[in-house]
Amino acid sequence: MDFSKARKEIEAGRLERAREIVASKLSGAKFSEQGTSLLGDILLQLGELSEAGRYLLFVDRKSEQVEAACQAFLKQHGASATQLVSKLPSSAIVADGEIFNTETLKRRLMEAGIDYTQFEEAVAARADNKSGVGKENKNKEENTLLAWIVRFFQLFS
Repeated sequence: MDFSKARKEIEAGRLERAREIVASKLSGAKFSEQGTSLLGDILLQLGELSEAGRYLLFVDRKSEQVEAACQAFLKQHGASATQLVSKLPSSAIVADGEIFNTETLKRRLMEAGIDYTQFEEAVAARADNKSGVGKENKNKEENTLLAWIVRFFQLFS
């Protein structure tokens, strides 16, 4: 992904605009460590420590600011593994439950005292939901509706 427009906005001091550009590029896209890192850095500059941590959890970079942001995020959202997983960027967890930068994330979670096994279980549950487990009821409803439509046309043709 090309983040040159966002970098120009940062250089011009327009951090909110840079944030919009990066967030837009990351929305619905595959995980990008470069974009995730850049968004986390912008959020740090904007003073949004916890929100920056949401993205910097996956970045393999150590600094006091990055670690403080990650800890702020985990403190705010790490009460349960399910809550934590629900607050992570959706691109960081792919449909089969794979987590990007697993070792970095695992280290940070363990340092914060979060049970990584419970976290993995919550990730697997989220992946199941994203991949379509539970779509049976929706398909059944769609088939029922389709049957009613077919029946309607049979009656009036």
